[in-house]
Amino acid sequence: MKFYLELTNGERTFRMQSNKKSWKEIFSRELLPGDFITTDPYDIIKLQKKKWWKINEHGALVAEKRKYMFSSMELSQRLYYRVFVLREALPFLPVREQLESVIRYGNDRADNAVVLTIDGLFELRSCPFTVHDPFIVASFEKFPATGGFIGEEAAKDKKYLDSIYWKAVEFWVRHSITGETNFFSDEFGCEGQNPLYALFA
Repeated sequence: MKFYLELTNGERTFRMQSNKKSWKEIFSRELLPGDFITTDPYDIIKLQKKKWWKINEHGALVAEKRKYMFSSMELSQRLYYRVFVLREALPFLPVREQLESVIRYGNDRADNAVVLTIDGLFELRSCPFTVHDPFIVASFEKFPATGGFIGEEAAKDKKYLDSIYWKAVEFWVRHSITGETNFFSDEFGCEGQNPLYALFA
């Protein structure tokens, strides 16, 4: 697998260049000579930790120091990282029974977030997501400890499991088409919903 990194504010998109220092504005999804592409996912993680970026009043892309409190004006100027994966073949669709097992045997005494990895497997993560992890296709809102969202009883709740599963499959379909990772949902889809309908409706 190979990975590449972009910045976007929804209107303008920039792609990391091979020198790992500069960004080039892009106007199509085509990969171009000079684009940074790596087989090492930890390169992608390290690059996100160095700087945050914004578009200044002159329309130029500029770096800023990392911080965790922003004014509304600063938030409107910020760009966000997007991580993409290139690979020759995808694994099969995620398996609902595997999600059920993860929920059943998870630790309800810890905060948990359900994630779907690039291998098509569900996991529980308790650590905060401070960067876009190249290994994650999708993540869901974190469940509070002892909230009843993890464990034997939760695993028996068909509607609850289906809502997570079908939303994850929708993200998996999007990932298979675009290569994009790190989709996020704080709400779940409809029970039994066809993810292709959700994608193209």
